[in-house]
Formats: sequence, C-alpha cells, structure tokens
Amino acid sequence: MVVGWGSEPAYAGIVNSVQLTLSRGGEPLTDVAAGDIKVEVSFGDQKTTLDLEPAFVVGRFGTPGQYVAHLLPTRAGNYTFKFAGSHDGQKLDSTFTCGEQTFACIEETVAIQFPEKDPSLAELGDRIEREFPRVEQRVAAVRSDVGSSADTARLLGIIGIGLGAVALIVALVRGRGGKARA
Repeated sequence: MVVGWGSEPAYAGIVNSVQLTLSRGGEPLTDVAAGDIKVEVSFGDQKTTLDLEPAFVVGRFGTPGQYVAHLLPTRAGNYTFKFAGSHDGQKLDSTFTCGEQTFACIEETVAIQFPEKDPSLAELGDRIEREFPRVEQRVAAVRSDVGSSADTARLLGIIGIGLGAVALIVALVRGRGGKARA
C-alpha cells in the first residue's frame, strides 16, 4: 500500500484526492472494483466516508493499481485516512495519519498565492463568526428605528385623517349654513 494525497503538497481550498496504490509481490492490483474499498477521512472529530475508484485504465492512462477518492479539504491541518474493505478474500483495515513519515498534511494556500495574498477559508470563516453578532445587533437597531419611524408615520397619518375629517365637517357645516342664509 502506498498512501497519500493525489497532489502534494496539499492545500486547503483546492480540490484533491485520497490516493491509494495497491500492489502484491511488486505487481499492481488492477482488479479492485469501485466501492470494494472505502476510505474514511478524518479531521479532528469530523469524518466522511468515500468510495475509492480506479484512476487508470490498463494500457491507456494512469498508474495501474492506483485508486482515488476526490474531495476538497477546507481546512489546513492533520488528516487521517482509514481504509476498509476487501479484495480477493483479503480484508483491508489500515489507518494512516499525515506527517513526515506518511503523507503531507494540508497547508494554507498563502505560500503559493500570487500576485496578492488572500485570506484563507478558515480566516474568512472566523471573521464571519466574529462579525455576525455585530451585524445582528445593527440589524436589530435598524429594525427598531424603522419600527419607531413607522409608529411616527402611523400617528401622523391618524392626525392627518382626523384633521381632514374636521375640515370636511367644517366645510359641510359652512356649506349648509351658507345655503340657509341665501
């Protein structure tokens, strides 16, 4: 078994794949069917399970015996791959964690960004979490202001209707009074 990322060094926010290359006695295993072997990818307490698929067609392209499961790692840090399944009656149950002796850990993209250095996905997520309460407070204040303005407008409308009604009554009374005098 040879284990790693499909593309190393591996970066957060860039599509990659878990890569497993299988061989027996120096010969690549090319007859593992898609779904026979699964990989559980872990980051902290979060996990997802993916099916491994052949990344080759014998004699046409790819490296015979190489299987992949595509994913987009969203955070830099330590990832663990746990492979489970069976092939030709042999059970497979192996776990590997990134590190100097195994495969690359996920890095932030800042080291390879050009021409500008953009914030990482984690930095953007953290900023949104920090800013959200402030935005919620501002929205509540605006709603309160709008509510006060609406109350004021409603009051002015009622006063306007009342004054209009009084003016109408006065006009009607004067109109009747004028006809009676004539």
